[in-house]
Amino acid sequence: MSVPHTDDERRLVALAVALGACGAGGELSAAERAIAAKQVDADSAAVAEYRRLIRRGEDPLGDMLCSVRTSDARRKTGSFYTASAIVDAMVSWVAEQQPAEVIDCGAGTGRFAIAAARAPGVKSVIAVEIDPVASLILRARAAVLGIKTIQVLNRDFLTLALRPTKARRAFVGNPPYVRHHSLTTDQKHVGQRIAASLGIRLSGLAGLHAHFVFAAAALAKHDDVLCFILSAEWLDVNYGRGLRDLMLDGLRAEEVHLLDASTAAFADAATTAVIVCARSGGEAEEVRFKNAASLSNLAQFGVGGRVVPRSNLQLAKSWGKIARGRHDDDVDDTRVPLGKIARVHRGVVTGANDFFVMTRARAKERGLQNCVRPVLTRAEDVLTSGGVVRDTPQRKVMLYPPDRMTAADRRALNKYIEAGEAAGLHMRYVPSHRTPWWKPQVLPAPPIVATYMARQAPAFALNPDGLVFLNVIHGLYPMRPLSDEQLRLLVDALTRLREGYRGEGRTYQGGLEKFEPREMELLTLESSSARTFSLLL
Repeated sequence: MSVPHTDDERRLVALAVALGACGAGGELSAAERAIAAKQVDADSAAVAEYRRLIRRGEDPLGDMLCSVRTSDARRKTGSFYTASAIVDAMVSWVAEQQPAEVIDCGAGTGRFAIAAARAPGVKSVIAVEIDPVASLILRARAAVLGIKTIQVLNRDFLTLALRPTKARRAFVGNPPYVRHHSLTTDQKHVGQRIAASLGIRLSGLAGLHAHFVFAAAALAKHDDVLCFILSAEWLDVNYGRGLRDLMLDGLRAEEVHLLDASTAAFADAATTAVIVCARSGGEAEEVRFKNAASLSNLAQFGVGGRVVPRSNLQLAKSWGKIARGRHDDDVDDTRVPLGKIARVHRGVVTGANDFFVMTRARAKERGLQNCVRPVLTRAEDVLTSGGVVRDTPQRKVMLYPPDRMTAADRRALNKYIEAGEAAGLHMRYVPSHRTPWWKPQVLPAPPIVATYMARQAPAFALNPDGLVFLNVIHGLYPMRPLSDEQLRLLVDALTRLREGYRGEGRTYQGGLEKFEPREMELLTLESSSARTFSLLL
């Protein structure tokens, strides 16, 4: 972003300049100078009020920046600012490590940078922030507080170079959470090259926050410290393996604090957060895991929790289970993993549901009634099904043309495809990676469907009418053909045990729990129930 796009953002810049942004934090970047030069006059009363709030320890301009930008806009740049209680706890741990210099990686409006600059023993702070509006707000806060030890760099942290020093450095912050779908191929290659320089393979599915951790690790020298707050998903997912490897070899993780799912670490981001404290260089012989039930628990670094040996972490498929007090090696001979009975697959990703999914009336109006199939589009379809999902006249349909069709059907389909291309749908990420772009890759209809993301336990249902399903639902495909009675018994068993599956997936902020296909396959059933399982196993 090179210039403010709205009147509210221009007002923010005007306030920052009036508060002294241009005279704090070192030399301005070209982008900062450009937008500062175009600022309008700020209201003097507002300037006085914001100065008062900043001196009181608040970040009013940062709060205003979050409010004037939509959540979608902030999601694209990963701009989710951290609660002050979390900032204070993390900076307190960092200060105890006695660094001479602190680097705030992805500084935003400077919540970590300001706190670090005021911490005892910290001689200098480098705050790196790519957004010039946010970096000017950071400068304004430093100016109002009279902080001279912060150097603000309006640039990409992934390209940062640091001067050599023997003094200890600390890398701290809330790296931008941007999912891999929003990263360009070049951006992914940058992160992968940094990881490769550390001898670790980073998946192309890793988000920008993972790239930041690797960049900090590459900049850190032996015995520098790192303290980051991240989305907790890297503890569980396959594309988090690179980070888990780094935490054992290279970053030497010391503590992992998993925040309770009800703790709102970031405004407008429904994700469970985890805080990692690490020290650069060598191998981690053990890591302390702790569940932080509330923000007040974060002050208790170094005590409590469970110390897990390196060998356990190397063998574990999921650190999330360890963080939540569960272990991969917990064995119960009386239970059978669902994965021994059925494989679980996610539903179809169309990449443009407004084009591919329609009412039956719309399909008929466009002459597409022979080119569609009835589809499950909502988790609610399963949750309220009573254990059996059925086709109904009200159920929506999804475009899925047969290989053979009449000339009339072909003309109607071609006309619809042309309308989609005129709207640029074929250029969207998912359709553009599919051949042909207008025919989703649909799995055979599964005999059983399941919800995988809700604020309640997963629900299961029979699918006797052969409905296809979008990626809001999982499909269960038995390893060998089962009779209707066997399928019913399996759904009954899963439904009876569903409340016991809470906590086995990935829990996000607000109690939202998600099960990836392989995680759902790890859910267990009672092997002692002869009527159910003697026919299945």
